Amino acid sequence: MATQNRSRLSYKIIFAVNHPGQVLPYGRRLARDLWLRARFRDHVSYYRAVMRHDAKASPVAAVGSRSREQWQQFGQMQFDYLVEHGLKPDDRLLEIGCGNLRAGRLFIGYLDVGNYYGIDICPEMLLSACHPPR
Repeated sequence: MATQNRSRLSYKIIFAVNHPGQVLPYGRRLARDLWLRARFRDHVSYYRAVMRHDAKASPVAAVGSRSREQWQQFGQMQFDYLVEHGLKPDDRLLEIGCGNLRAGRLFIGYLDVGNYYGIDICPEMLLSACHPPR
């Protein structure tokens, strides 16, 4: 089965007709993205600006979760996967793109002290980890 090209205008029109409630949020996000692209020419600065905006609105949604429960569930799923595949407390883990520590909070408690390293391109996401989603 061939996958549909979501960037095609015809796909977007059909999607809009079938999901009218998503048209306004899509338009807002598109306008925000165009405005940020005009302000931040390089990809890294643009991405940081998008994440800063998203983290302000909702740190949970910024990392792709719809709710606090889903945020916890996804973090647990990532944690369980690595433990099931042999991660031990004395191992070291570098999480690139750790966001607001959705899984990192579990690794910090599981791994020996100093064995978890998390980095993220967006300082606001890391700061949002200081106040976990409620």
